[in-house]
Amino acid sequence: MDQRDNCEQLKRPVYMTTNQAAIQIGMSKSFLDKSRVTGAGPSYYKVGNRVRYSEDELVRWMREKLKVSTSEM
Repeated sequence: MDQRDNCEQLKRPVYMTTNQAAIQIGMSKSFLDKSRVTGAGPSYYKVGNRVRYSEDELVRWMREKLKVSTSEM
């Protein structure tokens, strides 16, 4: 196993519950619950009756929300 294999092995995807994801992005659990219905929030995985958010997807979604001026929509 070379060093690149070790790095890839260390970078495993991180999946979070709705509560964990809400804490991660500084929003309420109910915001994420409602966002799943409206489609306004980050993408998520549904496995059986469990909802999981990818850390990478949360970061991507938050970056999409970045604004530099209040005049931006």
